[in-house]
Amino acid sequence: MPKIINRIGGYFKELDTQLKGKDRKKIAGNTYLERDEAKIVIRFHETFVVTVLPDNTIVLNSGGWETPTTKTRMNRVLNQFKWTIIQDKSIWWLVDLKENHRYVYNDGIRILPNRTVLGDAKGPEALSGIKLIPLISRYVKGYVFAWRNGQVPPPDSGDPYLFYKIVRGKRVPTPTELPEIRAFMVQAMGINYCFGSLLMAALNHVGGAKSRSLSLLDKHHVAEWLAKSKPVTAKLMDSTAPHIEKVLIKYIKSLFGMVS
Repeated sequence: MPKIINRIGGYFKELDTQLKGKDRKKIAGNTYLERDEAKIVIRFHETFVVTVLPDNTIVLNSGGWETPTTKTRMNRVLNQFKWTIIQDKSIWWLVDLKENHRYVYNDGIRILPNRTVLGDAKGPEALSGIKLIPLISRYVKGYVFAWRNGQVPPPDSGDPYLFYKIVRGKRVPTPTELPEIRAFMVQAMGINYCFGSLLMAALNHVGGAKSRSLSLLDKHHVAEWLAKSKPVTAKLMDSTAPHIEKVLIKYIKSLFGMVS
């Protein structure tokens, strides 16, 4: 792979030098450093996983193959500039190690030489064109199915960190947290990822233990689920399912600023 340098501002020139006037150079298994018109790219199989523009902007693209090897190819470039791609609960994140900030990964995401990030999955362009109502409906139905089958674990520290923080603090998301939460939920709904902190946040949103959305019996069943005091039977799960569906829909809509 290209040798390590410290400044993103000189990266295009460095890659151009490494090509030594050629159009193509093998740098790893199935991986090539190539010229593509005015750009220089790192091609893994048939995908330009990293594109470097003449102004030193870096563009990332998995080609839909969010695999460990694709991530490794990207990171051998990004790590030079204190950036990295990580995976958390099946979601890719672009992490600025220098500023200790992370962005939800999106194909086409750009890192400018001044470390500004454009095109991350929490930007408005990533949400445009997404039909949220059917996406939410499908996801909640899948979540309720998982609930009925005892496949939704109680909240724990392994849940997505923002939701777990919200549940632990018994609070609503802050305005600065919402963009990241919305982006995460779009991806989580797309892969049907069900986690306990979401349900607990939804229950807190509608009033927690005082919620009128749940009967006394339902609250007892939810309390058993939270306490892990004993296995919750399918019959008990079925009885709570309609109410769980309602509170989830209401809460997820609220995250996107939608009126229930």
